[in-house]
Amino acid sequence: MLLFFHPRIKLVCVVLWCLAWVLVAAVLLLPLPVSTPVGSDLLGHFLLFAVMAFGAVSFCHQLLRLFGLTLLTMVGGTALEFGQRLVGYRTFDPADLLANWLGAGTGYLLATVALFLVIRPADSMLRGAARAAPLLPHRAMAGRDSPRARARAVLSRPRSVLGRARPGLR
Repeated sequence: MLLFFHPRIKLVCVVLWCLAWVLVAAVLLLPLPVSTPVGSDLLGHFLLFAVMAFGAVSFCHQLLRLFGLTLLTMVGGTALEFGQRLVGYRTFDPADLLANWLGAGTGYLLATVALFLVIRPADSMLRGAARAAPLLPHRAMAGRDSPRARARAVLSRPRSVLGRARPGLR
């Protein structure tokens, strides 16, 4: 779980989320020779945008930014739906647009639940464990018990060369 919070893993999640957007755009704008039953198209739009909005929680652990990414998902779904007007083999459908928005909203709600019930408790637990036990042995020695700190304390004592206290200093 600690790896999930690592900045490089978050960067990988951002890249995967952006690649997923390219895939979503391809699915919604390219001609697909697949015929679907009536109504399953709406379910597909709903699930697609729910997954996209929920996927943002993999790299965004702040509620306001997550909400912004959900709005971005809604705007992206709207743009792609209007983009279907520009291609001759696709049609704009307000029901698809509504399914996109409802899916993104549902994904946001699920991401919020995951954020508060799973991610934030795990993050605080891992941060507490990191504070309790240092990860690297040389950092544990960086305190006052390290050889360098003991040498500094010995050298800073007001002593003469013979080991006796210097006159006038205590």
